[in-house]
Amino acid sequence: MEKIDCVINVCQKPFQTALTLYSLLKHSAQHIDKIYFIEENVQRAGYVPVDHSLVLSELKERIVYFQPKHFLYRSTANKDLLKDRDYRYSIRYQYGWEKSDKKFIFLTHNDCYYKGDVIGLLLESIGNNIAAGEIGQCWNCPARQLNKCEPDNYQDYKPSLAELKQIYAARGIKKRPYHKPRFGHEFRINSWPLPECRLNEWAALINLKKARKITAPFGRAFPFGAYRLAGENILDIGVGWFRDISQMGFSCKNVDFRDNFQHFKGHKALDKEDIYTLKEENALKFLSKEFNIIVHSALHS
Repeated sequence: MEKIDCVINVCQKPFQTALTLYSLLKHSAQHIDKIYFIEENVQRAGYVPVDHSLVLSELKERIVYFQPKHFLYRSTANKDLLKDRDYRYSIRYQYGWEKSDKKFIFLTHNDCYYKGDVIGLLLESIGNNIAAGEIGQCWNCPARQLNKCEPDNYQDYKPSLAELKQIYAARGIKKRPYHKPRFGHEFRINSWPLPECRLNEWAALINLKKARKITAPFGRAFPFGAYRLAGENILDIGVGWFRDISQMGFSCKNVDFRDNFQHFKGHKALDKEDIYTLKEENALKFLSKEFNIIVHSALHS
């Protein structure tokens, strides 16, 4: 069986991070060779470093540890700096993306709980596609709410700019304001894929043999883990890459793995201590019950 590498970006959340990797390995260890553990340089943003020894010590035979020079967090990537290696390696997942020698890499958030072999399912599903996972932030997309598009057929709905403006003008529908004050230049040139179309990065399989040569710094596609400026608005992580590779003719496979996966969605919790602590406590309960891991020290916040 051909092995893959896993790439995880880590910002705080030591117990959620441990649960992510312990549960992933419980169900998918047979597929995984190295785990690229990229720990954000949080000191640069005033966060207090946390202890990740539950992972770094216990899983050290698999771990390739890296800490970028910069902490970009939610900053849009500067296209002019992509030739600078230190800057580029500070973009989410990029170090593992460039260093892995495998045909496939698996990207995961560090606030997940795996209940089944998601990697195996994605490997079976990817076929000739460049990537596989859950497609689309459809909860924010007016096209989905108007029943014009869905993840399985995102390539079939290619509205003109006029129609894109029309669906974003619809009232009573949840959407982010990519149309205000007007759609960015890249949407006026090519209105497809839509602003919320992407391969969701919290659990995604990439055919690196296909993707690396067309993605910065080797190709013209924007880095997968980067935010991109579009007019006066910011495209979410993965949207810029998804637009670029889609317009090159590559496709991604939508795979529903909700029965085998839970995402705690703890991004906002970093700035809210009560939510952060609650999610860490919840992760500890899972670690204790399922993996018999007991931690006696106080939670890091």
